[in-house]
Amino acid sequence: MVHLAPGMGELREKDLNMAKCVITGKKKSFGLKRSFSMRRINRSWKPNLQRRRMVIDGRMQTVMISTKALRTMVKSQD
Repeated sequence: MVHLAPGMGELREKDLNMAKCVITGKKKSFGLKRSFSMRRINRSWKPNLQRRRMVIDGRMQTVMISTKALRTMVKSQD
């Protein structure tokens, strides 16, 4: 069984292909880069997402999962 992030609801087919972790809900975040002269430049930070095959609802599915969630899953199995 996969525990999804709060507020994500159920896992849908379109959610499996998005650049978003299906467990933690991590996704691309936006902010500003500041140079020495304090000019503002828009930029984005991408989470470290990996494609992994997992059993979800009794079926093997390929999902995007963050490395932090992956490490937590490995730790909890021990």
